[in-house]
Amino acid sequence: MSKLRHFFQRLGWLKPDPPEAAEPSKPFLEELKAELRKRLVGYSATLIFGAIGLIFFLMGGYIVYDWIQDTKDRRRNFHEVCIDGYVLDTYEGTAVENAMVFIEGNSEWTDQSNTSGYFRICINIPKTQATVNLTIEKAGYIRQYYHQVSVPDNPHTEKNIQHFNLTNVKNVEDEPFPH
Repeated sequence: MSKLRHFFQRLGWLKPDPPEAAEPSKPFLEELKAELRKRLVGYSATLIFGAIGLIFFLMGGYIVYDWIQDTKDRRRNFHEVCIDGYVLDTYEGTAVENAMVFIEGNSEWTDQSNTSGYFRICINIPKTQATVNLTIEKAGYIRQYYHQVSVPDNPHTEKNIQHFNLTNVKNVEDEPFPH
């Protein structure tokens, strides 16, 4: 026991007995139990807080990993497409200036037709999606909904430009249907 006692004293776990100790020394095992009990409280607190820290670290790492994977999937499964079109008056066949064009489901995807009636909306959609729904409106015209407008696969060309008609309210009152 004395070699074991000497070992724990060198570690600093047990204090050496002073030669002039007034009280009798405790048995070695009791002294060792008391010292272990004191140290166990400190070690268990460190272990608990370390485990909690490790859990938060791993959760943060998983969140970052998931975000990176989601970004990769978005790039792989989505692509940007542009819908080009002309807004024309149904009866006169002329360009409608400043008509608002919306893509259904997202107010950010908006454009306004220019002086020649041309507009372009670029959006990110899933690669499997081939159509979108458009709404075109302007004061003095009847709001038009276009369902399943085709989305071009290739870049801007003249054949990709689509024509959309708006009906003027005064023309509807005069003549219900164009001939």
